[in-house]
Amino acid sequence: MSEFDFIFVLWIIGFCVAFHLALKSYYHYRGLKHAEFVIQFQFDKANPDLIKQGFSYFKGDQLERYKVVVDRVYEAVGSDGLLVGHIQWIMQVVEDDKVDIHNVKIPSFTR
Repeated sequence: MSEFDFIFVLWIIGFCVAFHLALKSYYHYRGLKHAEFVIQFQFDKANPDLIKQGFSYFKGDQLERYKVVVDRVYEAVGSDGLLVGHIQWIMQVVEDDKVDIHNVKIPSFTR
């Protein structure tokens, strides 16, 4: 292997590492912006269309978990009491298979 080939391989490796770190940073930043949004608007009324979108987002077992959790939230807070914080909480509970959806405490999101 010539010196040029060795430098080229090092350059490619460096580029891949830099790209990976940039991508990781981007997703971390995006996650922080999402968390900031939820914290800022968690007490605002949620658009009911967001619940409808969940029925097409989840599939299989997660869809069944989603239906149960949404029913429980509607029983607890009603359709008029649904807040942005509830939507985010529903997403987290449904995606975490370890959570017992039948006994989990529903947050009130009151100030």
